[in-house]
Amino acid sequence: MDTDHTLTAVYTQPVSIPTVQTLPASNIGTTTATLNAQITSNGGSTILEERFSWGSTPSCSDGYTSAVTVNGNNFSYSLAEIPPGTYYFEAWARNSVGWGNSTAASFNTASARSEEHTSELQSLRHL
Repeated sequence: MDTDHTLTAVYTQPVSIPTVQTLPASNIGTTTATLNAQITSNGGSTILEERFSWGSTPSCSDGYTSAVTVNGNNFSYSLAEIPPGTYYFEAWARNSVGWGNSTAASFNTASARSEEHTSELQSLRHL
């Protein structure tokens, strides 16, 4: 009796949590800003969810959302009707292993108010 014994080796790549980095906030107004981030590694597994958390302290504990706009590895979220001030935000991404998060970044809506005020003053000087 002739028996064919075939051995097949299967190698699986280890999976880890995703890595994420914050990108500078954009479209900063006196009460608005767009949070931006990029997934730099999916950890070897499909990304299941992206999220931002934000706040008035580096702990970013005032709010969070998963209602982000995704474009390839980048994602963003527009904050609206926030009081002028300094804000911090973190980006998060989840795969089958768990959540990965970035370090906190910050922006200041008061800076936008100063720029608008300067622009208004310059306009008045040209009248």
